[in-house]
Amino acid sequence: MADSVEKAIERMISNLLFSAIFKEEFDKLQEELTGSLDPLGGDQNVLDDFQTFYQNMADKLPVWEQALQAAQQAGSQFGFDLFKPENNGTNAQRGLSGAIRRELTEETAGELAGLFRGQFDVTKRLYQVAVDQLAVQLKIEVNTYVTSQELKLAVTELQKISKNTDPATARGGGYDD
Repeated sequence: MADSVEKAIERMISNLLFSAIFKEEFDKLQEELTGSLDPLGGDQNVLDDFQTFYQNMADKLPVWEQALQAAQQAGSQFGFDLFKPENNGTNAQRGLSGAIRRELTEETAGELAGLFRGQFDVTKRLYQVAVDQLAVQLKIEVNTYVTSQELKLAVTELQKISKNTDPATARGGGYDD
């Protein structure tokens, strides 16, 4: 029972610290991906966005490791053995560094999956907006063409009317009454 409580506390602490330390980087990544994939002005290149993201994540990893170590030390003062090695196989991860690698990988994958899904939804909406705008522009183009053709016909008819109502060319011989 104590192990399950400690595991729950480990996950909670790890998730809270991860969110607090890396949230800004995930927000930046989402903004950059949204900008890159914008169909109206994005560069359509996400590689540089991910390179920046991973560099920033690597820069903040020591901060996260220190926070986990501080949590481990604080927990040990109250009898909790947090982030201890798991001995359930030959490839068991050892100590705090193993817990950090495992948690970072699981958390990063979950966060990235959520970001990718969010980015897909945003891109899908932007695509639909672009398609709708294109349809409206096509209707405007057709309407403008039809209007200009009708205007040309109206001008021709007005010229005929003007010519036929000119007093000099009237059927009465051009006499003024």
